[in-house]
Amino acid sequence: MTIPHLRPKPGCQIKVIGAGLPRTGTNSFCAAVGILLEGPTYHAGAQYGGAGCPSEEHILTMIDAARCVDKPPAQKQKSLARLYNILDGYVATNDPPLTLLVPELMQMYPDAKVICTVRERDSWVKSFLMIVKTAQPTLAGFIFFWVPSMRYLPRLSKALTHIFYERFGVVVRDTETAITVYDGHHAWLQEIVPKEKLVYYNVKDGWEPLCRALDVPVPDVPFPRLNDSKDLEDHFKKVAMTGLMRWAMVLAGIVGVGSVLYMLM
Repeated sequence: MTIPHLRPKPGCQIKVIGAGLPRTGTNSFCAAVGILLEGPTYHAGAQYGGAGCPSEEHILTMIDAARCVDKPPAQKQKSLARLYNILDGYVATNDPPLTLLVPELMQMYPDAKVICTVRERDSWVKSFLMIVKTAQPTLAGFIFFWVPSMRYLPRLSKALTHIFYERFGVVVRDTETAITVYDGHHAWLQEIVPKEKLVYYNVKDGWEPLCRALDVPVPDVPFPRLNDSKDLEDHFKKVAMTGLMRWAMVLAGIVGVGSVLYMLM
């Protein structure tokens, strides 16, 4: 499946702050919320890296947002204003850095519900360590150099490492640090989000608990069950292939020009 970029819908505003960590069913969650609230959702990874993304402003805004937590007040406010602007026209947020900006998003959208998608810890740790490895390929800067938005992936990776460290005091490298993030994230949410606004939700439970949290009727359509892991892997492969093909074209052009110059000498 190709991960799509969703365009904003005039009149829509953030009603749900998705606070679940990656690999907790965030793609399925966003698709479900979009159906229930009849509007596009802002899943950060899909928005900056998805098929059809029209502008590098999305990934640049995410990089800026990920680095705003320890900025001086005036600079932080400028970064959050930029974020607010790009979230206009969406009904929900999800995916880092947005899942780690819950206090800031609650100030922007005081009436929004905070919903944290969950998954059994050991299973999550194993899966999350895979995404850390996938999202930080050694040659990413080279492979994605000619691919719009994705060429900033190394910068985004550093920015996300920064905000994870600011929130939880660790850099995720192994099982121990991943567990620290998992436990710390839930403790952090319980500390900063009023009890009446915080909902924990497992996408395996389908429509009913989510509809109850949002106070909407259960729709007469199947619950969207998307494969976060496979979709991410497939998408990275497609984008990497695009990057390598563009490098091949560039190198072929250089060789061609070199050959012409050689013949003219």
